[in-house]
Amino acid sequence: MTLRQKIIIAIGCIVGLITLGTIGYMKIEGWNFLDSLYMVVITLTSVGFSEVKPLSTAGRIFTIALILTGLGTLMYAVSTIVALLLEGEFIELLYERRVKRMIEKLQGHYIVCGYSDVAKYVVEELQRAGADFVIIVRGEERYELLKQRRLLVIRGIPFEEEVLISAGITRARGLFSLMHTDQDNLIVVITARSLNPSLRIVTCAFSDESVSKLEKAGADSVISVNALSGARIAAEMMRPAVVSFLDSLLIEKEKHLRIEEVEIMEGSRLIGQTLREARIPQKTGLIVIAIKDAEGRFKYNPGPDVKLNLGDKIIVIGDIERVRKLKEIAHSEV
Repeated sequence: MTLRQKIIIAIGCIVGLITLGTIGYMKIEGWNFLDSLYMVVITLTSVGFSEVKPLSTAGRIFTIALILTGLGTLMYAVSTIVALLLEGEFIELLYERRVKRMIEKLQGHYIVCGYSDVAKYVVEELQRAGADFVIIVRGEERYELLKQRRLLVIRGIPFEEEVLISAGITRARGLFSLMHTDQDNLIVVITARSLNPSLRIVTCAFSDESVSKLEKAGADSVISVNALSGARIAAEMMRPAVVSFLDSLLIEKEKHLRIEEVEIMEGSRLIGQTLREARIPQKTGLIVIAIKDAEGRFKYNPGPDVKLNLGDKIIVIGDIERVRKLKEIAHSEV
């Protein structure tokens, strides 16, 4: 039984006993409701007060039965509550409610489905970026591990609708489907897309055949684990300096420099300005390496006369604090 069911049963036994006792005195002794309820309470609590009125023989027998039954019921209720406290179920319920309240306050966050070896690195990157995120895991061991790390984690099956809704999928910015199998990732993508059509979904595929299936199911981006690993190994052999440089920007934990993108939002003061007028390097210390326009085309190493437009994404190199400064500029209104 769940914690809620155990508590309901314990409270239900006490309430049921009081109700039956009150009705019993009303029928046997002919007392009114208040006198009958008062007699039940002082009998069950054994406070030692005198009887409301003299009891008949039937009333005394009923009282004896009520005392014996009441002792057993109270002992069961108390032992149940104590057991719940000792087993930690009550504390777990309080924790789950606190996590639920925190998730309900999130807006534009990310959801990580599963905690595979790939997901571990995704979570670390989200933490470094200071992003809000919720993790959904199945296993008890991983759930306890993430809970100890004070991360927002939900225990459940990631492709169940109610679990995704509890993670705030309707308010989320993006979802990572990082399950252990392509089949599970496929189900997560289909369910998530049905719940939030505008959600950005990124997933991984362990077989090349699954890439197109995941894309058709609604994934915005599918990373082939085999293709990425192969390209990475080949690059390590032929272009080790380049790989080392990119790793320092994308993977290494101790480095503060990152490759980031900042989108120009509606009403931004940057709209219509050239890079020379925007003076991004001077204001933020960031290096602009590319601009991706709203149609998905890249302008690499853009010159000072390149004009910035609504929906453009500025690709920069720099530390997180400077990127945040650029976001303030890009998102601020004229």
